[in-house]
Amino acid sequence: MLMKTNYLLRKPLKGWIAACCLLSFSLCLSAQSQTISVNIKEQPLNKALQIIAEKADLKVAYSKEFIDIDKPVSISASNERLDKVLNTLFKKMHIGYRIQNGSLLLYRKTSAQNGNEQTSEEADNNENLLAVTGTVTDSNGEPVIGATVSAVNAAKNINTVTDTHGQFSIRVKSGTQLRFNYIGCSEAVYTVKKEGNISIVLHENTTGLDEVVVVAYGTQKKINLTGAVSMVKGDVLENRPVTSVGKGLQGELPGVSIINSTGKPGTSPSIVIRGVSTINSSTAPLILIDGVASGDINLLNPDDIASVSVLKDAASASIYGARAANGVILVTTKTGKANEQPTLTYSGYVGWQTPTRLPKLVNGRQFMELSNEAMQAAGYSAPYNASAFQKYDSGNYPNDYSNTDWIDQIYKKTALQTNHELSVRGGSNKSSYAMSYGYLNQDGLIVGDGYKSHRHNARINLTTRVFDRLKINGNLSYVDFARQDIGYSGTSGVFRLAQRISPLLPVKWKHQNPDGTWSNTDWYAFGTVKNPVDVAYNSGFERRNTRVFNGIVNAGLNLMKGLDLNGQYSVNYYSRETNEFNPAMLQFFQDGTPSPNNTKAKNFVSKEQEKILRKAYKQR
Repeated sequence: MLMKTNYLLRKPLKGWIAACCLLSFSLCLSAQSQTISVNIKEQPLNKALQIIAEKADLKVAYSKEFIDIDKPVSISASNERLDKVLNTLFKKMHIGYRIQNGSLLLYRKTSAQNGNEQTSEEADNNENLLAVTGTVTDSNGEPVIGATVSAVNAAKNINTVTDTHGQFSIRVKSGTQLRFNYIGCSEAVYTVKKEGNISIVLHENTTGLDEVVVVAYGTQKKINLTGAVSMVKGDVLENRPVTSVGKGLQGELPGVSIINSTGKPGTSPSIVIRGVSTINSSTAPLILIDGVASGDINLLNPDDIASVSVLKDAASASIYGARAANGVILVTTKTGKANEQPTLTYSGYVGWQTPTRLPKLVNGRQFMELSNEAMQAAGYSAPYNASAFQKYDSGNYPNDYSNTDWIDQIYKKTALQTNHELSVRGGSNKSSYAMSYGYLNQDGLIVGDGYKSHRHNARINLTTRVFDRLKINGNLSYVDFARQDIGYSGTSGVFRLAQRISPLLPVKWKHQNPDGTWSNTDWYAFGTVKNPVDVAYNSGFERRNTRVFNGIVNAGLNLMKGLDLNGQYSVNYYSRETNEFNPAMLQFFQDGTPSPNNTKAKNFVSKEQEKILRKAYKQR
């Protein structure tokens, strides 16, 4: 009986709740639809709200954080609905309102609220919208499913997509432009002038798909390309102040990692394609320049490159066998065009390199404090007592308690870099030619004259049609590249010394000789450390000269329609010569007397040569 009584009471309770909701909703509509008359001229917003609230018998609630109550406003209305008066008042203020329980509640408008709550003004605007329906098809008359339809110059972000039948429906104002987009198709634009049904045809966009991509021993159009191949045009490398092709390609090829391991002049970044996968522990990909295997893409002049294709998967690179385990990079150089007037082009730049992010080392006092802490933690006595700190603070003991920033001492503020490129291109009705010469010079950022590099590039590309069925191509290139480091383990060695040596040492000992002598022994660090500035200036040099000559001759004979006979002969001559000079570096005590640790070894000079000649012949 109790359960039945409870059940009977629930039915009228639901009815009361529904009645209350309807009553509240009707009161809200009644308040918004009531008419008022106001005439406000240049009154503060809070004053205008008070006048309107009194006319409508409402209370006003708002937050001063988002409402400028002192903003002057003007509004005039005669027997107009309250909601229309409020919409006009708040038209450009991003203020929304709600009338509830006899109160006018103001809030900041958001995009979500604008979409969920429609004011009377928006309703009036919707009455001016035109209903446009239509069908989107391709050039064959087939419906395009999922095409995007968007309003270009609409006040709001209005868009839709076509359904499975290629049909769409959208409401916009007269004069709005509708933009139709679909992957692989050219964009279509339609201007709405009246309501009705329209038909839109999207045509295939073949601009990018007709582009020719170099793959293996031939070329393909992008539309027929199925392997994982990335391509970059030579335009990307032009006018970039880079010293090598690898640096110019950084960030341009998906799936290709190009890493700079050092900042020494003339060094080449390493190139890794889709990780490491090889039989000989090398990560370097196979490089082919105009169809001929070449060891280093960075010896090329970036301005000579027409395109770079990267074959990343097994299907694309399988024709090269095990050599392509790390991927293949195909480089095509620029050629002349037939029936083109001779064009002489010069480009060049002069720039200054500047160190960017350098480590900040501790000063002399911090070094002493940390050394004491480290030694005491290891169970030893502190090497620096109170007297040592007093001597450091006095500045009167430069040989024992200096304050040297070794990173600042080994780096230059700027280093010069220059590049010059001169090219001639042209052609007649049966032949074309392209000739270029480039020169690059780069100085190092480490002090002294030990770090520098330069490169000379010369290239000639010729194409001639002997007769209608026979065409011959000839490519000749020469590279003279020289890179010099100091004789002590390169830049990383000097940089490592600067991080290890004590800041308490001066660059040179202070004694009766005004020029001083190099402080090349660190008596305070754990073990002896050479003076990095002395090493940068006086440790000699290691100079590497690389010379590369490539010659390629291609001949193509058209036997009949659809059948060609092609042959290629190439010569690759590679020469590398290394010259090393290591002078004896003297050590001195603080008073300028030579150290007994000086060796009697004479200056050491070595020379190494490596020459490689490769010949290749292909027929297909």
